Amino acid sequence: MPKNKRPVICICGMAGSGKSTVAKKLAKKYRLKYYSGGDALKALAIKEGHKPREHGWWESSEGISFLEKRKANLKFD
Repeated sequence: MPKNKRPVICICGMAGSGKSTVAKKLAKKYRLKYYSGGDALKALAIKEGHKPREHGWWESSEGISFLEKRKANLKFD
């Protein structure tokens, strides 16, 4: 692989399966930037005018409303 090219590694799996743990270790070992899907969704929610700051926001009525909007509109993904 050319030195100026960095691999993109995507880790998928069920909740609690260790995705974040593995991804963070790979990022550290290979000096890659770590991105979380949850962080990307939070950024999108903020862009849409929501405030997903407190713990448990995804389970709140506002968080559920955002997720329903995401489910109904593929532009979010």
